[in-house]
Amino acid sequence: MTFCVAMLCDKSRALILAADKMLGIGYIETEPEITKVLDLHENWKVMFAGDDITPVSNIVDHARASLSTEQAPNLDAVIAAMQSNYEKQRADEADDIYLSPRGWTRKDFIEKGKDSLPETIYSDLEDKLARYELGIQLIVAGFDSSGVGHIFVMDSDVKRGTPQRCDISGFAAIGGGGIGGSYMMHFRKCSPEMKIREALYYCLEAKWFGEHAGSVGIKTDTWILRHAKEPIRLNDEETVDKKILGGLCEQLSP
Repeated sequence: MTFCVAMLCDKSRALILAADKMLGIGYIETEPEITKVLDLHENWKVMFAGDDITPVSNIVDHARASLSTEQAPNLDAVIAAMQSNYEKQRADEADDIYLSPRGWTRKDFIEKGKDSLPETIYSDLEDKLARYELGIQLIVAGFDSSGVGHIFVMDSDVKRGTPQRCDISGFAAIGGGGIGGSYMMHFRKCSPEMKIREALYYCLEAKWFGEHAGSVGIKTDTWILRHAKEPIRLNDEETVDKKILGGLCEQLSP
C-alpha cells in the first residue's frame, strides 16, 4: 500500500510533500528509484497509493491534458479534471471486464441489455458495473491563482473516490501507513499556520511513524513547494534519513 503525506504550512502559502518509494505486486516488494509525486500542472502535484496503481497514469495524464490550456487553474477546475477522469477510468475498466467479452459497449448494454439477457444476468451485470472500484488513493495538492495552497483526497473506499477537501486540517495521509501518520499529525496539532521548518519535521515524523505499519518503504521523497518559486527537493540519505528520520524523530517521539 505504501505511504504518502501532504501538509499545508506558512499560512497555507507552502506545502510539504513526502512519500516512500515502495512498489509491490503481492508476493514481492521493492524500492526502486521512482517518485510518487507526479506533475499535474505547474502548481499542482498528485501522490498515489494502492494495491494496483496501474489506473493512476491514465487518470493523471488525462487530467493534466485537460488542464494544459489553463495558465493557473483554480481549485474547482483541478477537482473537476481529476474527478471526471477518475470516473471515466473506473467506467472504462468496468466495461473492459464485464462488457467487452460480449462485444458490447456501455451504450449497447443500456439499449439492449434488458431485452437480450435473462433478468438475473442483466441485474448481476448492472450491479457489477455500478459497484466496480479502482482500489486506489490519491492526494492532490497545489496552489490556486492567488497563491493559496489546497489539499484534497480521492479514496476508492470513501464515497467512491469523490474528492474530499483537507484545507481546514491542512494535512492528509494515504496508504498503509496513513493511519499512523494521521494520528501523529493530529497529536502534534498540525495546522496550515505552522512555519515551514516545523511542518517539515512533523510531516517527516508522520512518515517515520507510518513506516511501522509494514509495506511502507524506508526511502523518502520529500518536497517543499511554494507558489511561483522553484520547488525544493531534499536529499533523501543525507538530510532526510540521517538528520531527521534517523536522529530527531527517534529522540522526540512520544
